[in-house]
Amino acid sequence: MYFVLIVGVFVHLTSDSSNALLVNIAWKKPATMSSVFSNETPATNAVDGNTNSVYGKGSLMHTKNNEASAWWRVDLQTQIESPLVVIYFRTDFTLRRNGVQVFTASVPSYTPWEGSLCHTVRDEGANIPDVLNTTCPGKWRYLTVYTNTSNDAHGAILDFAEVEVWLDHECNNGTYGIDCNNSCKSRHCVTSSVQCHPLTGQCAGGCQEGWMGQDCLQECTSDMFGQNCSLRCADRYCKGVSICPPNGACSNGCQPGWQLDNCTQDFWLNMALNKPTKMSSLFIRTSTGRLGVDGDTTGVYRAGTMMHTQLNETSAWWQVDLQTQVESALVVINFRTDYTARRNGLELFTGSEPSTEPTQGMLCHAVKGRPDGKDIPSALGVTCPDTWRYLTVYTQTGNDEWGAVLDFAEVKILVCTSGKYGPNCARDCSDRHCKTSSSSCERVSGTCQGGCKDGWTGPDCSKENESPEDDTQADHALSPGIYALMGAVAGVLVTLAATGAMYVCLLRQGRLPMLKKFIYEKQVKGASDLQPRDQHEMKKYDSLDTDVYYNVITAASNINAGSAQPDTDKVCGNDYAGLDGTKLDNQNYDVLETKVYENA
Repeated sequence: MYFVLIVGVFVHLTSDSSNALLVNIAWKKPATMSSVFSNETPATNAVDGNTNSVYGKGSLMHTKNNEASAWWRVDLQTQIESPLVVIYFRTDFTLRRNGVQVFTASVPSYTPWEGSLCHTVRDEGANIPDVLNTTCPGKWRYLTVYTNTSNDAHGAILDFAEVEVWLDHECNNGTYGIDCNNSCKSRHCVTSSVQCHPLTGQCAGGCQEGWMGQDCLQECTSDMFGQNCSLRCADRYCKGVSICPPNGACSNGCQPGWQLDNCTQDFWLNMALNKPTKMSSLFIRTSTGRLGVDGDTTGVYRAGTMMHTQLNETSAWWQVDLQTQVESALVVINFRTDYTARRNGLELFTGSEPSTEPTQGMLCHAVKGRPDGKDIPSALGVTCPDTWRYLTVYTQTGNDEWGAVLDFAEVKILVCTSGKYGPNCARDCSDRHCKTSSSSCERVSGTCQGGCKDGWTGPDCSKENESPEDDTQADHALSPGIYALMGAVAGVLVTLAATGAMYVCLLRQGRLPMLKKFIYEKQVKGASDLQPRDQHEMKKYDSLDTDVYYNVITAASNINAGSAQPDTDKVCGNDYAGLDGTKLDNQNYDVLETKVYENA
């Protein structure tokens, strides 16, 4: 038989090929102790899986000196029965092994010696093995290592490397855990399986987005997302303020220059990285301006990654020299995330020459929002136009009691990497249709310097010319139904025109009996109301084009009631049936056309 150690788990293979799993139940479980010798010797060192037993290697627990007693305890977080307990003693100093006692209990106790005494170590320290193995019977949950024995001049002390609690373990029917009460199907693994590790339920391929832990049952905290909760929400470049779902998707899209649903991928070259900086003042010696261009976007002050100006100032500024000119570059500021009140009021200035005044140059952007800054995104992106070399971040806004202060994590000044151009650097130089093809190009517009190939237009030769043949083909593409409708409309119009012409013809020939009677009555009535006019008045009316009255009187005096000329005597267009006047009358009628009907 032999043992294989795999992250705190022994697998014991027997000669008959049956499998038995030995599990170290104490691994990574909560541990406490009576006192701590130093920050490098906490209680958790004894359950971290490291059995290195030499002091100074960061693997020992160690209580204080000169104490009357000392204890260390682990909570296994479940009841177990008769496991094997293994203690790895310190090997570079052996005097403190004698007098060590091991107690077990089902409930926590106020005194370390309460419960069942499992084992007492008695002998000269040098004669005690480096590794203690003992079986502690019964059912219990808590294990305590205790001593009140002083084996040297420094009192009762505990200093050992590791405590292991081994238990045979096996689960059936797709379950796992100490009590086999967790279902393998309930895990959020990338690769699902009905079988899993009988103790930990570990997902071999990692967790789905939004989940973490060995068995992928722990949801991501609110500031993390992605597989195994490995990505920070603060590292997304969302447009506006966006919640952070398990997949990190930005609800309002991405800021310029970023892509994917979670706005974490770009095609940018950071021109500000590790470039020279200067600032108006220092908060402390380590909060220098270079932290604003070191590539670390961590926005927590205690992480030591932020620049920070002095408090109680009326204004503050920070400047970076790119050491080269850039054109229409994207500026991204990663703000401090554990305190948001100093975002509002920041101004960005650009310039081609160094200046003694921070506000000289061109104002690119002013950050405006609430004084507490909570409506301003933690990563702000803005494109600063024209050609420039220096960027200055400036503020004279006091959003809290400490005056105008700058404290941000990082400033990035981004241009497209070689081979990319355009908005978000999303276009490939090689996709243009230039006369002279090239895999690199101008990073803003991608302009083809030598012009476009035939059939293409635009600065970057990406727009295809429209062919006149396309319009002809579009006309031919009209459906038969459209042609039928157009024919029907044309037919109706022709019919209406012919009917109107016939009506006018019949009207002028007087072949409409009811209308002739109506005209006669109107003429007679009109004539009876007219008064004689002398020649002078007639001439006046003639000049006013109102001679209709004169002609109507003349015509009406020659009309016999109910009489009419035969319709067959005249032709359409020159027939004056209904008027028995002279040729002169007819000529007058020609001039008046149809006015006789209106005025009569």
